[in-house]
Amino acid sequence: MSYTVRKSFTHNGNNYEVRSTEIGNFITIKAFKEDGTAADPFEFSVTMDVQKDAKLTNSIINPEEALVATAEEYVLNDRWGEYLKALSDLEKGSH
Repeated sequence: MSYTVRKSFTHNGNNYEVRSTEIGNFITIKAFKEDGTAADPFEFSVTMDVQKDAKLTNSIINPEEALVATAEEYVLNDRWGEYLKALSDLEKGSH
């Protein structure tokens, strides 16, 4: 499967890439570590039709770019770690 590197960034001394892939009628966005493994389990997507409509209507929001920014933000703010902590807290009965 081919992909395009949409953004590269460094966080806490680690290098990351946000990549886009076209799968069927979808553009899928996901963050990866420099070794090629997923940075977290989150994956974001937009349909090709929505992306094209945004360009045709000169929308101020580019859906694909917004998802690239979201994937980066999830790594920078450790959203997966927050999710795992919340699950752990629930299992322990704390709130």
